[in-house]
Amino acid sequence: MQRLSRILVILILTFLPAQPASAKVVYVSQSATGDGSGSSWENACATITAGLAASASLDEVWVAEGIYKEGPWLQLVTDVSLYGGFQGRVTDRNERDWMTHSVRIKSVSEAERNLWVRGAVKSLLDGFVVEGTVYCRVGTSLTMKNCKTVKDISGYHGNVVAVSGGLVRAINCEIESSQPIEGGV
Repeated sequence: MQRLSRILVILILTFLPAQPASAKVVYVSQSATGDGSGSSWENACATITAGLAASASLDEVWVAEGIYKEGPWLQLVTDVSLYGGFQGRVTDRNERDWMTHSVRIKSVSEAERNLWVRGAVKSLLDGFVVEGTVYCRVGTSLTMKNCKTVKDISGYHGNVVAVSGGLVRAINCEIESSQPIEGGV
């Protein structure tokens, strides 16, 4: 009987689904002085692009206040939530204030001038001011929450564009109209 119990326990443990690795927070701050790994505010990544590169599915990327020059493309990551509005020492997401601690994302390229934020599958952008176009193509979805888009400088596309079945949901967002030539809002 004891041997049968042991075999049963081994079989149950063998076929139990493995627990996924726990999600982590990746920190981004222009004033970080550490190693740039994103493991803490002191060791924060210096750019949003680096923070996204250090993240994996289900992670959160916390961005401290400031103006971040990225791109001209900023590719979001599948199942990664990007939160702005942190003072830089906050340890609880509910303590952030995206209105007081503004995070502005703009293009690093003076020639392009527009930042294109590309959605991924189930991505979240929460608490940012985006100078440029938020873009979702076929098979991608993006939820924008507590965000503001600033007028598309080129005037060719709108500030928020969903192409060929891409999906953008905007919750509590301000989207400036750019009167696009090609499409979008």
